[in-house]
Amino acid sequence: MTKNFDQDVADSLSAAGIAFDREVPVSGTVLDFVARAPDGRSFVIEVKNWQPNATNLNRAVEQAARYKDATHANGVFVVLPGSGWSPPAPDVLSTEQLVAALHREFARHEPAVARSLQVQTDHRTIFAAMPFEPSYDDVYMVAMRPAAEALHAVCTRVDHDRFTGDVVTRMRSLIDAAAAVIVDVSGANANVMYEAGFAHGVGRPAVHICSTPLAELPFDVRTWNTIEYGRGRTHALREPLEEALRAALSGG
Repeated sequence: MTKNFDQDVADSLSAAGIAFDREVPVSGTVLDFVARAPDGRSFVIEVKNWQPNATNLNRAVEQAARYKDATHANGVFVVLPGSGWSPPAPDVLSTEQLVAALHREFARHEPAVARSLQVQTDHRTIFAAMPFEPSYDDVYMVAMRPAAEALHAVCTRVDHDRFTGDVVTRMRSLIDAAAAVIVDVSGANANVMYEAGFAHGVGRPAVHICSTPLAELPFDVRTWNTIEYGRGRTHALREPLEEALRAALSGG
């Protein structure tokens, strides 16, 4: 599976002449893609770089149902990589199947109202404090976001948030509004350390994760309970991260 699966989806949409927006912020969450039909209808596309096995196909069906409940889009599709596997539902597809499904939706002639996107505002948010290097994108996409979504929460990071003004002020605002914070202390990134300190200072529950040796972290950071994970094995991080978040959100 490609690490740039979301770009593969974007390229396929572009080649098919389908208009779309990427990383669309809507009321506290960021949608991977929103495809636009010629008549103004909107279709949410969420990209999951998951191996399309039985377990993940079931997870994808659950994710599609959650986005349907949360948004007012005209349709929702969850896209998984690869080909040759059978879709478990009409809204869980491969990239090739996605393009065909969108064209079918666009060609429908039955009356359809173009709905404005709106996500329910009662979702809890979980702030991701992490390095923003591309090599960490899979930590967010494969572990952080799915773990949060499994707890009916929305994971957000400041570099995916569209805003005007000072980034530090915005970061503080997002942490203040969050129910919990995931802190990836890998490499003792200075910005992440600042965000972690702020989160602890305002009393937000924090779950620490790390992919570099804990002994290399500052003493007052490595003493915190930390989930260690291996780079390139972020799929194995999701479940322990979900359990740690569940405990943090319940006050455990």
